[in-house]
Amino acid sequence: MHRGGAGAIGVALLGDIERGAASHNQGIVSVTHTPGFPPADIANCGPALVVYGHDRDTAEAAADRLAAAIKAREGDFAGKLYDPDEAVAEALRLARGATRPVILADIQDNPGAGGTSDTVGLLRALIGQRASGAVIGMIVDPEAGEAAHRVGEGALLPCGVGAKVGYAGETPVEAQWRVVRVASGDFIGSGPMYGGAHFHIGPMALFTDEASGVSAVLAAKRIQATDQEMFRHVGVEPAEVPILGLKSTVHFRAHFQPIAETVLCVRSPGAHISDPAEMPYRHLRKGIRLHPLGPARE
Repeated sequence: MHRGGAGAIGVALLGDIERGAASHNQGIVSVTHTPGFPPADIANCGPALVVYGHDRDTAEAAADRLAAAIKAREGDFAGKLYDPDEAVAEALRLARGATRPVILADIQDNPGAGGTSDTVGLLRALIGQRASGAVIGMIVDPEAGEAAHRVGEGALLPCGVGAKVGYAGETPVEAQWRVVRVASGDFIGSGPMYGGAHFHIGPMALFTDEASGVSAVLAAKRIQATDQEMFRHVGVEPAEVPILGLKSTVHFRAHFQPIAETVLCVRSPGAHISDPAEMPYRHLRKGIRLHPLGPARE
């Protein structure tokens, strides 16, 4: 499950065990906790612990300690999944008293997990509730991006944005789009995952809907929204927007969670099913719970 707070608990304990083992010369080499990868329909999908050490008893004791801590905190892994309208309403409420961006993670349209990166459920909700100043990216729309480069910055471009693949029967968002910025799509990442990586995802553009004040960052190639440079490249400083929509499930957290007021996970249309209870498993072993504290799979 994509739960940042519960994951932080595990990371802190992993570091504590490894540092403690090193300081007492206990022979623990490394400790790893993986919550599992829900789209993997295999028997071994699910939580796992791996401890490497020079002494079996010490390694097993470390694994037992971590397993007990995770089990005691199982309920912390149960986060809310919002529908788009609900998420935007909550983000607007939170943003009124926030000093940092409220992040809306468009978790099911994650191109890193097979999503098209062009579904528009969250974009429509932002526009529908006139979430002025909100920015969402990366929406893959090469046609709109190329049109923006033709007309140039400052031009008004009446066209449809997104939904070019038409997943779940969606259609492009028609609006009077102001072309705020065009860019090549060639830049260098700066975050923990992609620092130093050279990106070539253009042509890119920043569109703003004239009626609502909502903006969309467009790219020509699918790329998970995991690095702040994707937004800076088109003139958006992520830390300065009130609401930031990201097409990513988990990997965005490394670079964006440190600047976030909070993160809301949004279940908008997309190919990456994010609720394990909705997955059509055939090979998953018995005894796994598809929700924290939920019934065991029979």
